[in-house]
Amino acid sequence: MKKIIKMFFIGAIICEISAEGIHGMEEVALRFRGGQFDGFKDPQVLAGFDSLNTKFIGNWPFGSSYAVEYDPLRAFVFCGSGGGVYILNVSNPSNPVKIGEIRTRGLVRGLFYHQSTQRLYIAAYVGGIEIWDVSQATNPVRLGYYFTPGYTFSIYVFGSYAYVADYDAGLRIIDVSNPSNPNEVGF
Repeated sequence: MKKIIKMFFIGAIICEISAEGIHGMEEVALRFRGGQFDGFKDPQVLAGFDSLNTKFIGNWPFGSSYAVEYDPLRAFVFCGSGGGVYILNVSNPSNPVKIGEIRTRGLVRGLFYHQSTQRLYIAAYVGGIEIWDVSQATNPVRLGYYFTPGYTFSIYVFGSYAYVADYDAGLRIIDVSNPSNPNEVGF
């Protein structure tokens, strides 16, 4: 049985695809991390993907975008564009609406959204990492930041630790258990 699902690409381009064997938007969102959809490496997804039934249904056309995250419960997209993040309501994918904005200390290269805490972790290139409370999307609040020795490109958070790809400074491990005072614990 084919299911229609929606997938978000870099630049907040919104497409509709037809696929078998995918259990909804949450699974696609889990497979889409760090700006790359890695579901095509999974034979189950590849076998069910129908490229003939893909169509463009909307986008957010402002500025170059390097990172995107999705909140499936609220139908919000966090789109890293230049030195900030647009928060978009995509409950109507053909008409994304900007509901909030974050200005960062550097170019947004990577995002990680933690759904249970409603925190957005930002890899801000020369600006290190930033941690934001986006529970009130119309009024996001910066909780903390940490300057890394390199250029942050990507971030992934698990438990109390942020794993940061920091260009020539390598992998940095940041303790984010106290978001107002993150500190490096390994590299």
